[in-house]
Amino acid sequence: MRRLGDAAHLLGIKGRDWDTFTVEETDTYLGWLDAYAEAQQKANEKLTSGR
Repeated sequence: MRRLGDAAHLLGIKGRDWDTFTVEETDTYLGWLDAYAEAQQKANEKLTSGR
């Protein structure tokens, strides 16, 4: 649930609206969060490698 809360925060979802998500919506948001975290990690790696 913590990851879903993180995704909700990043997407600007207020309060505990994410408690009402369907399974499909939850999967979509968690997929988005995974992609976001991966892109962030790649960007950090580029910064530290000097590219």
